[in-house]
Amino acid sequence: MAHPRLIYTELQATVAADMSTAEMLFERAKHLPENLQAEALHYVDFLLTRRAAEKEDKEWSQFSAAQLSRQYSPEDAIYDDE
Repeated sequence: MAHPRLIYTELQATVAADMSTAEMLFERAKHLPENLQAEALHYVDFLLTRRAAEKEDKEWSQFSAAQLSRQYSPEDAIYDDE
């Protein structure tokens, strides 16, 4: 008889071919105890928060660059003249 881990890995490969990543996460998480499911959920929340913060940082950078370009023209860059 094959080792249970090997059977599980083969089953994962077969099932994974027809599933989205979110579906695979859900299917695997169902086999975890409740405390580890909660930990996985907290990690997903962390990733979503980090992604939102990165998006906000990028938006602020773009806003700042737009404001700066309106305020100053290339002729104002006297420090570039040598």
